[in-house]
Amino acid sequence: STCHALLNQLNSFGSEQIRNVATIGGNIIHGSSISSLNPILQACNAKLKLIKHGTNEQCEIALRNFFLRNNNVDKERDEILLSVYIPFTEKYEYLQSYKQSRRRKFDSPIVSCGFQVKLEQIQFQIDGFVPEFKWKIQSVCLSFGGIASSIVMMNKTQDYLKDKPWCKQTMKDALKYLLDELTLNESTPGGQAEYRRTLVASFFFKFYLYVKEQLQKTYPDTVVDEISSNELSAIKTYVRDLSRGEQEFQSKPISNKIVGSSSIHNSAYLHATGEAKYTCDIPTPSDGLYSALVLSTRPYARIVSIDKTKAEEVPGFKAFISHLDVPGCRMTGDVVNDEEVFPSSIVYCVGTVIGLVVADNEMDAQHASKLIDIKYECLKPLIVTIDQAIKQQSYLGPELSLKFGNLEQGFQESEHTLTGEFYIGGKEHFYLETNCCLAIPHEHGELELHVSTQNATGVQEKVAAALGIPSNKIVVHVKRIGGGFGGKDSIRHIRLCIAISIAALKLKRPVRLTLDRNVDMLISGQSHPFKSLYKVGFTSSGLLKALDIVLYSNGGWSQDCSVPIMERALLHCDNVYNFKNLKCYGRVCKTNIQSMTAFRGFGIPQANLICEIVVEHVSSYLKVEPIELRQINLYQENDSTHFNQILINWHVPKMWNELIKSSEYYQRLEEVKRFNRENHYRKRGIAMNPTKLGLGFTRKHMYQAAALIHIYRDGTVLLTHGGTLHFDNWIFNFDYIRNEFHNSLAEIVLLDFYRILTKSLLSIRLDPFA
Repeated sequence: STCHALLNQLNSFGSEQIRNVATIGGNIIHGSSISSLNPILQACNAKLKLIKHGTNEQCEIALRNFFLRNNNVDKERDEILLSVYIPFTEKYEYLQSYKQSRRRKFDSPIVSCGFQVKLEQIQFQIDGFVPEFKWKIQSVCLSFGGIASSIVMMNKTQDYLKDKPWCKQTMKDALKYLLDELTLNESTPGGQAEYRRTLVASFFFKFYLYVKEQLQKTYPDTVVDEISSNELSAIKTYVRDLSRGEQEFQSKPISNKIVGSSSIHNSAYLHATGEAKYTCDIPTPSDGLYSALVLSTRPYARIVSIDKTKAEEVPGFKAFISHLDVPGCRMTGDVVNDEEVFPSSIVYCVGTVIGLVVADNEMDAQHASKLIDIKYECLKPLIVTIDQAIKQQSYLGPELSLKFGNLEQGFQESEHTLTGEFYIGGKEHFYLETNCCLAIPHEHGELELHVSTQNATGVQEKVAAALGIPSNKIVVHVKRIGGGFGGKDSIRHIRLCIAISIAALKLKRPVRLTLDRNVDMLISGQSHPFKSLYKVGFTSSGLLKALDIVLYSNGGWSQDCSVPIMERALLHCDNVYNFKNLKCYGRVCKTNIQSMTAFRGFGIPQANLICEIVVEHVSSYLKVEPIELRQINLYQENDSTHFNQILINWHVPKMWNELIKSSEYYQRLEEVKRFNRENHYRKRGIAMNPTKLGLGFTRKHMYQAAALIHIYRDGTVLLTHGGTLHFDNWIFNFDYIRNEFHNSLAEIVLLDFYRILTKSLLSIRLDPFA
C-alpha cells in the first residue's frame, strides 16, 4: 500500500528528466507547502535521521513534526538529512495519495493529500444472532498540501474519527469537521478557496471508497456499506491511451527540387541541444551594470515622497532612475500615449514601474530596490472589476458597435428567446524567457539594445522619443525570442527598454535588466477578461434568427492594445454562424489593475467562446445535440457577415461534414453516453467546435513590410528583413528558395534585419549609427 501510494504521486511528479536528477531528500528539505510527495510521506509516518555537520551528532524526527509555517522546516542550519525511513503498512492499515493540478502531469498541485487509516476488527452479538463483524478506526492521518503555508494535518478531524466505526455516516460527519477545520478564504495564496474545499471533500470521499473496496475484496463478510460497481468509478485510475497523430501533405512536384518537400526546422538541433542563444546568454560587458525595478505597492494612490537614502547605503549602488531623469517625452503608450514613462505623482495599479535602481551586480540592485521608501496617499474610487467599472462609468477609448439586418424583426420572427451573461478570466502569457534587455551606450549619444521583443520597431521608436534623440541613433538587436505570445509586443514590455536606456545614457555604461518570474507576471499584463450580456432569438427547429450582444473587457488602467482587441472581438462574435440579424456593442473598462495587453488571438478566442456559449445555451434549451445546431446554422457560400463581407470560396460546411465522418463523431458520442450511464462519478464528454480567425489587422498601415537586398560582385545575395517573431520560419522558407534556385543564385544569406542592421548600413555608409 505504501509503495502504491508513493508511485501514484511519483508518476505525475515532474517529468522523467526531473525525476532522474531530483532526490526525495531534497524534496523534503525544501518544505514546499504545495509538495506532491510530502503529504503521503507524512501520512505514512516517515521518519528522518539528521546528522550535525562537524560533530556527527545524529537525531531522529518524525516527518509529522518536521514541517513548520511559511515553508520552513524543523532543522538547524548545520544539520544534514542522512536518511529517510518509510514504513510499510501493517495489517488492516490503508494508505493512499491524491493530487489535483492544472495539468494531469508535470505541474504543481492545487491540492495534494496523503491519507492513512488503521482499522480494528470488532465483533457485535445482537440478541443471540450470529456475530457480526464491523470495523473501528484505530488511527488516522489526513495530510494536505496547498491549503496553508506548510504541509498540514487535520488534527481535529483525526481526533473525531478515532474509535469511530468505519461507515458512510461516520465519513459524512467527519467531512463537516474537516471543512470547518480548513482555514481557506479568498485571501489564501493561490486563491480558488471554494474549489480547493471541494477538492478536499472529493479526495476524502475517494479515500473512503478506496478503503471500502479493499475491505470488500479482502474481507467480504465484514463490509457494512456495500459499494456498487457504478460508484467505484470514482476511484478508478485514469489511464490515457497513447497519443497518435499523423500529418498529410502533398507530394513534391517532380519539377521542383526542394519546394514542397519536408525538411527539418532550421533551429531544431540548436533548440534540442540547448545551443540556441537568447538575450540572457549575451555576456554583460566588463563595465556593465545591473538594474532592478521599483514597483508601486498601492493600487490607486498619490506619491507623497520617495526616499532613496537607505538604498544609497547598499554597496555597489549607482543610481535611482525616476521621472526626473527622462530627457525626452515623458508620455508613452501603444495606440495613444496615455502613460507616463515613470509616474510623477499618481500610480494607478499595484506593480506600476516607479523607477529603476542600478548597481554593480544583480543582487545588490534587487536589494536596493526594496529599500526605496515611498509614501502614498490612497485615492478613491478604487475600481478592480468590470462590474465596478460599469457602475462608475469608467471606460477607455470610444464606444464600439456593429449592426446587421433588422434586429427587432429578427426577434419577432423568433419562436423562443434566451438571455444570459458569461464571464471569462484573463490568462498569463507564461513565456519561458522572462522580459530581459541589455542597453549599451556608444559615442555621440548612440545606443545599442539587445532585446527579446516581438516589436523591434516599437522599441526603437518609443525609446528614441523618451530619450529625445532620432531613431537612427538606436540599433535594436533581436537574437531570438524565448516565447512571447503578445506579452513582448506592447508598451508593457517596451517601457522596460525605455527605463534601462535612460539609465545607460545617463551613467554612460551598459545596463542590463532581467526580470524574475514573479515580477514579470506582476507587470506584464495578461489577456483581457471579458463579460458578455446576450439575447438570442431562434426557432423551434434551432435556426438562429437574432443576436443582441454586449461585450465588456477589463483593460486595466491604460489603453495599451485594448481598443483594437475589442474591435477584433466584435468582428468575431458571430464565429461561423449566420444569425441573420445581429447587433454587437463593446466597451473597454478602465480599472486599477495592471493594463491588459496583446495575447495570442487578440480578442478572438474570447469572442468565439462567448458565441459558443450562446449556441450551447440554445441547444440545452431545445434539448438537441449541439453539433446538430451548429451544423444547420453555419454560414453558406455567398452569405454576408455582420461586417458586410461576402463569403466567397467558403469551405467550412464541407470541412465540417468531412470531419464528422473522418472522426467517427457519432459512434464516439454513443460510446461516451454508454460510459456515463455505467459510471456514477466519473464522466466523459465529446464536442466538436468550429473556430474563425480572421486574418490581418484593423489598421491598413500595418500590412506594410520591407526588405533590403544586396547583390554583390561575386554573385552572392544578402537579404535583410524585419521578421522577428517567426524569424526561424523566415529562414526556413527562404532556405527553400535558396536551395531551389541554387544554380541561378550563388547563395542567399538570411539574417534578421535587426541583427544585421549595423553591417548592412556599413555597406552603405561609414558611420553605422549616423
